Amino acid sequence: MNQNIFCFSCTSIFLCAVFAITSPGCSKPEPTGPPEIRLGRDECSGCKMSIVDRRCVGALLASDTNGLQVFLFDDIHCMMNFQKNRTDLRITQIFAQDYRENQWLAMDKAILLKSATAHTAMGSGIIALNNQTHAQEAASEFGGQVLTWNALLALESSKP
Repeated sequence: MNQNIFCFSCTSIFLCAVFAITSPGCSKPEPTGPPEIRLGRDECSGCKMSIVDRRCVGALLASDTNGLQVFLFDDIHCMMNFQKNRTDLRITQIFAQDYRENQWLAMDKAILLKSATAHTAMGSGIIALNNQTHAQEAASEFGGQVLTWNALLALESSKP
């Protein structure tokens, strides 16, 4: 009988060790860096429309009570409104797609153009570009105002 108890104890210890070693590997990894966009399948976290145009997409990585999450947007303006309304979020990273180059930009490095004639998904006319030269070229083409993210947030928050 003592041998049975010993075998049961050994088996229990072994199973606990296996569980302890493998359970961290089963958890979903925390998102980092810019997300992958699945055009036509992902939807905007703000307006719930399907994301179909990569050129004006934005993304937030933020923590709330559910942990770190990725929020996708079909227009930079949707991302601004979402951020303003979700004060419960602790934003860790903000990204925008370069309007011309089809690459993600960290929002603190992006140069933004707000133009009445630049085509964007929700009609905001806000596009991101990867450098000042491209922003000036886009401003020559579309007109409008070249801004940083913080300047755009300040401009939009000053509106009634």
